[in-house]
Amino acid sequence: QAARALASYQRGELSLAQLQQNAIWILKAVMKTNCFHKKDFGKIHTLSEGKNVISAIDVNGLSSTRVLQDKREDGTWYLYHLNRDCRSQRTFVFFSVIAPKEDDYTISAELSTNCPETQIWFYDSDEEKLATIFCDSAVDENAWYTLDAKIHLKQGLNILKMVFANEPNTEYPYADMGWENFPKEDIKFANLIITTL
Repeated sequence: QAARALASYQRGELSLAQLQQNAIWILKAVMKTNCFHKKDFGKIHTLSEGKNVISAIDVNGLSSTRVLQDKREDGTWYLYHLNRDCRSQRTFVFFSVIAPKEDDYTISAELSTNCPETQIWFYDSDEEKLATIFCDSAVDENAWYTLDAKIHLKQGLNILKMVFANEPNTEYPYADMGWENFPKEDIKFANLIITTL
């Protein structure tokens, strides 16, 4: 369907305004579903005792269509172009995890970045900040680092919002920068690791 829509657009049979309106209708329909309101998109990870590794591509939701995925040499997937979305806003992903008990956990992100100011913020479904991972020691874009923070999870379902802030002290305006103006800094994210203490 996407190829046919693109071909129709290129032939002038569909306008950009029509494509945008269709996208709006689809998104409005999705936003009316119970799954959207619960932030439940089918990927729920049940934590076990010890170390739990969740692949970056097993997200429950993603804020930007600009984010891409690729494989590392060992065959594992990672996400990239996480620095900003098309509105120049911070990119975020959702993970849904079921914790066996209310407790403190270690939360780790396996990542690569070339921006020393990068921080990763974790929020719960009420937008309460739970933890921050500081990436100032992981600034080699050709290496992968695992960086940790402590996080408190309640028993049962926890919706974790993971925000990638490559300039944490900058507020981004809602303005289309144009693809050619996007910053060269990037954040690559391979795995979320949650470990019981």
